[in-house]
Amino acid sequence: MAFENVVVAGYASAVQIMPLGDGERPRTTIGLIGDAARRAMAIAAIDRRQIDAVFTHRPPLGDSFLLLGQKILAELKIAPTSTTAIMNHGAGMISSLKYGALLLESRLADYVLCASGDAGAAWVDDPVALNANAEADAHFEAPYDPITPSLYGQFAQRFVYERGLTEEDLATVSVAMRAKALRHPEAEMRNKGPLTIDQVIASPMIASPSRLLHCAPWYRGSRAGAIILTRAENVGPGPKTYVRAIGENVTHEHVTGRMGLYGFGPWKDGPNLTTTGAYLAGRQALNFAGLSIDDIDVLETVVPFAFLIPMILEDLGMCERGEVAGYLRQGGLDRAARVPINTNGGMLSFGQSFLNCVMDQLLEGIQQLDGTALGDRIAGANRAMVHSHGGVIAAHTVAIFERS
Repeated sequence: MAFENVVVAGYASAVQIMPLGDGERPRTTIGLIGDAARRAMAIAAIDRRQIDAVFTHRPPLGDSFLLLGQKILAELKIAPTSTTAIMNHGAGMISSLKYGALLLESRLADYVLCASGDAGAAWVDDPVALNANAEADAHFEAPYDPITPSLYGQFAQRFVYERGLTEEDLATVSVAMRAKALRHPEAEMRNKGPLTIDQVIASPMIASPSRLLHCAPWYRGSRAGAIILTRAENVGPGPKTYVRAIGENVTHEHVTGRMGLYGFGPWKDGPNLTTTGAYLAGRQALNFAGLSIDDIDVLETVVPFAFLIPMILEDLGMCERGEVAGYLRQGGLDRAARVPINTNGGMLSFGQSFLNCVMDQLLEGIQQLDGTALGDRIAGANRAMVHSHGGVIAAHTVAIFERS
């Protein structure tokens, strides 16, 4: 279904950059989320007693507690009538907007808080090992001590082969993302300067075909964000940012399990590793909204490797299936492209702020529509699509926002 009356009433972020200054103490995930939520409520001109529902994502890497949502309620002193954590890997943050919108349109809530955060940069010593252990199958994969790039590499090898992508093609992705990050004041790689194709190709191989500069850097800081949703009637006159539609698709848990997927959709004739759940999630969102991909003005996608950007672009319909190599070579990722992509540099250059990376791209897409983006602003953008994925290309959610 399309959402007709759900708007973004307020949003905010909170950040602590590492290394810490003299006398500065590391923030916690809950402390950062609390700051972002209070700012978002102030912008929405409401107080905590008006929040009817609270949604968040799975436990952050920076804290060991399981019930993130309960901790948020305790921090903000909120007593909602609906609350849960959406657990479909990293895609749950966008999914939470769908459940909030459903409550609003059914009038089971008047104001919904969707909150995210992760202080992993301050508290996690080895995020690479922690992340790989969480994403590998305990029986068939973890005993071989894979790293996250090697798990993703099994998809990457097949996709690069089938689409005829070269090292230069993958390097252009990293170069384009760095160029966008240079214009964003909070991007992790902003002070690293521009990249060249030769620099990318010369960087060390991590897990073929991904080299070091094909991989997302960890954000050297802790981040949180909050979005307040309500019905349009609850905000004043003037332009509004509407949540138009959200699509979801989850295809597997681990890479080895993915090979048993067949019987429906793009996998009906047998399993494959080159079509992701973004294919169905994107089409679901566009169909719900009554739009085509040509109606989208800006695209933000949450992916941590260079090969995944062309894979997702193809699945979302930015180019015909099998033609993404030509799309890249014709400047599809340039600033002047028909649809600007990852305007803050995305995970490849803005950086992966642990589990808050989805919220980073959500807020970037919303800011592009209301003209408050901190970096490269896209003039006249009226519709934004935000895609997130979690696990090893397992769970996908796509949201469409529209500025009235």
